[in-house]
Amino acid sequence: MGPFVAYSIYSSILLLALYVSYKWALAGENQHRYNRMALWAIYAVALLAYPASHIISQMMTTAGHPTVDIQATITGIMLQPEDLSAASQPLYLSILIWTYISGMVAAIIYTVITIFKLCRVINNGDKRHYDTYTLVLTDDTRIAPFSWGRYVVMSYPDWDDNGEMILTHELRHIKHMHCIDLMFAQSVCIFQWFNPAAWLMREELKTVHEYQADSAVIASGVNIRDYQMLLIKKAVGARFPSLANSLNHSKLKKRITMMYNSNDSRARRLRGLALVPALAAALFVTDLPAVAALLSDTSSAQALIGAATGNKGSENTPDNQTAIGLIAMTDPQPEANSPARKASANSGKTDNRIYDVVEEMPRFPGGDQALFKFLAENVRYPEAAMKANIQGRVVAQFVVTSTGAVGDVRVVRGVSDDLDAEAVRVIKSLPDFTPGKVNGKPVSVWYTLPISFTLTDDGKKDSAAPADNKVEKSTIVIKSYTGSASDEEPIIYIDGVKQDITTLKVINPDKIESIDVDKSSGTPIIKVVTKKS
Repeated sequence: MGPFVAYSIYSSILLLALYVSYKWALAGENQHRYNRMALWAIYAVALLAYPASHIISQMMTTAGHPTVDIQATITGIMLQPEDLSAASQPLYLSILIWTYISGMVAAIIYTVITIFKLCRVINNGDKRHYDTYTLVLTDDTRIAPFSWGRYVVMSYPDWDDNGEMILTHELRHIKHMHCIDLMFAQSVCIFQWFNPAAWLMREELKTVHEYQADSAVIASGVNIRDYQMLLIKKAVGARFPSLANSLNHSKLKKRITMMYNSNDSRARRLRGLALVPALAAALFVTDLPAVAALLSDTSSAQALIGAATGNKGSENTPDNQTAIGLIAMTDPQPEANSPARKASANSGKTDNRIYDVVEEMPRFPGGDQALFKFLAENVRYPEAAMKANIQGRVVAQFVVTSTGAVGDVRVVRGVSDDLDAEAVRVIKSLPDFTPGKVNGKPVSVWYTLPISFTLTDDGKKDSAAPADNKVEKSTIVIKSYTGSASDEEPIIYIDGVKQDITTLKVINPDKIESIDVDKSSGTPIIKVVTKKS
């Protein structure tokens, strides 16, 4: 749900800026078809900009950063990435998401009730079917004439007194399929119920619709004053504000003024170019540190409360591994050019802040693979936890300071005292990182690391395992690891013979004696030694 809410916030910023520009530059122009197209263009840009930016960002990232998919075996520990989006979710994000869901549900209920009222009026009326429309006559004189879909609804007195003018007006709505505009606009109102521009855009569409219908009536040759008197008389009738085009649309003064406005110069359409700087300004706003950080945090949030609560106890893994397992993952690096890479969730001017997201995230010496290897060589399964068959995932957070040192380690989701203590111990033993940076300056950054402890054979220690509680074999899986632009494809040696990475993937882990990863030369070198039968 988080990405959907982030998308809604992002698109609402663009919609608001473009609506304000349209209102200033185009709303008063006598070019109704052009204005209708401009409103649709605003919707398209506002709603498609967010996914388009992510697609472009992904293309740029893929072009500039090689992707390596490695499956290999090392002595001791299994490592693989896991999703930790909710490991330490702030409470305000949960409240934000549930508030958004509640508002959207309320908007949906409002829309359903409106549709129900429309259907009830149509079903209870006297229907007269024609080729392109259905005329519905009703005894309820409180309802002003309106059209919806292929239905034209009016009271018997309206039909008897001014049926021809009203029918000309409403048939223009049907001909131009204005109902589709209003249904789409209402969907945007549901999606962006919190955004005033969404509701105002719907009213602008209805205004343009009425201008077009009024022009059709005047072009038919009726007396313009008689038609204006009809509009004034019907101004007090009930109408359906959301989904139907009512004859008595509220902006009556503007409609009458527009009837006398003959200025429809094509050159004035250039005023639509005012939308371009408005779009640029909106994109600039979404790129501000505070806004970008909010979008990033919201995108990774979930509709839950209490995600950061420590949860002690055992959790069993579904599969029975052949070794003691450790699953570790660093915080994922934000995509290049994305808002998350350009801002911190705790933006500020002081250097002693602890950031959540920064332009350059902290980096372990040698990268993620080196971090995995360090954990594999240093984590020890506590003897007491092993005897008690306690398993589960410990989620820890720690600060990588502006000097790169590890500090302020805390467990945000625990399993048991022994496993929690082991996770804290190994994290405190980590060597210094390359610190994270904001505007090129080192800063302190929170870092999240999940460590999963699993046992096999009902918690009994493998008799072949060394005394330090490590075992001979396990599996390391690094999926879709994205290196820097300077990273190269790893060189693979199997029993001293150079092989490609495909050969490494198909090797049975039980047939591997050991594996060594050497990154000292810049290009990763993976040396695999298989068991001799």
